[in-house]
Amino acid sequence: MELNRATGDASLITKARAMAGASTTSALLNPGGILFDNGGGGDVPSFKGIYVRALTAPNKSLADRPYTPYLHRQADSAYTRDRSSSDS
Repeated sequence: MELNRATGDASLITKARAMAGASTTSALLNPGGILFDNGGGGDVPSFKGIYVRALTAPNKSLADRPYTPYLHRQADSAYTRDRSSSDS
């Protein structure tokens, strides 16, 4: 989205949507609709945080907010699964 703003090249929005769409709908990356990363020897919540934060930017920039349901699922999952007894 930033590159589109800097260059005015509208095709970059199409490319960004295609990449975000592919990563949010992949059953391999999102079993059960929840992003899963096993690169660190188990599900890695910190990777999800970085990914979701990066996906929030284009979601805010696009009028139809296409990734809102996906982002809500990830937030709900993190709240349910990735908290400890020290969280309030």
